[in-house]
Amino acid sequence: MADRKASLVLEPGAMIRPVIDHEGVKLLVERLYGISVLELTELAGYDDKNYRITEDPNVKNPLIVNHSPHGYVLKIMNSMDSQNLSVVEAQNEIMNFLITRSVRCPRPVRNIFGHLHSVETLSGRQHAVRLLEYVPGELLKDVPSSDALFYQLGEFIANLDNKLQNFNHSGLAGREHIWMLTKVPDLEKFKYVIKDAEKLDLAEEVIEEFKYAVVPRLDELEKGVIHGDVNEMNIIVERKPGGR
Repeated sequence: MADRKASLVLEPGAMIRPVIDHEGVKLLVERLYGISVLELTELAGYDDKNYRITEDPNVKNPLIVNHSPHGYVLKIMNSMDSQNLSVVEAQNEIMNFLITRSVRCPRPVRNIFGHLHSVETLSGRQHAVRLLEYVPGELLKDVPSSDALFYQLGEFIANLDNKLQNFNHSGLAGREHIWMLTKVPDLEKFKYVIKDAEKLDLAEEVIEEFKYAVVPRLDELEKGVIHGDVNEMNIIVERKPGGR
């Protein structure tokens, strides 16, 4: 079991991003979701590939009952995370869980087989594929910053994490991922990418301090499901009447 867990933690230099072109994406969407693509735009992604899909309104498909007014996002997960399908299931359930609790986030769409995800082979590797309803708005990085906006962001994240205290899923119980805070000691093998000596010293100091002060007490610390990657590229904003 330990060996399997170790294999699911990112190693330096590993190539895990999906390899697919736009034509391949169109064929995938049509085959899995019955959607004829009118417009296709690749969105930013780190390890995964994400595409905004606008469907052709002239092609009527009886398999699509509820049409998303703003289009969809096709998310093709990297080959490493795709090995743990229970995490994919947990992510889908988290989105549906939050939507029913008045948190605006993407809604997973069922494919023609009635499933919220499927596993597809692309360039010889297996990837979990999902379709999500597109949430309109602007990335936080692209709007003017203000104290009020940052306050509202803090409010939103606190509300999100408070609601997630009531969320449990077996797929998250034993999950290990390089982005988790518990994995800070593993960052030592990635520090070769830091060329600036001062920044390297700082990184080494933080890692050593974490190993000394935090690791021995990990079992005493509270754990739970949170949004672990809140940043200006991961938050969508839209101005409401009244300035909120």
